[in-house]
Amino acid sequence: MNTLNIKLYDFLLEWDPFGIGADNYDPEFADIIGAVNFLDHEEELAKKIQGIFEFSFERTLSMDLCLEKAKQLLQIKDEDDSCMIN
Repeated sequence: MNTLNIKLYDFLLEWDPFGIGADNYDPEFADIIGAVNFLDHEEELAKKIQGIFEFSFERTLSMDLCLEKAKQLLQIKDEDDSCMIN
């Protein structure tokens, strides 16, 4: 696992959107990390996050919450990119 993915996973482990324990979301977190690696727009990532949880739990997270997480995840990605040597 690359360092960006580890940073993203560690960040996501602090999130428990349905109150079932953050260690119960590994498949969803893996899907979100994959999406972060391919998407660069907050709104697009927020919709993806919302869809991932809706598919798995048949419950819908608010778009505001998903957008907040998308912004934070993309900030981690941007910070990681800025540390890379070209």
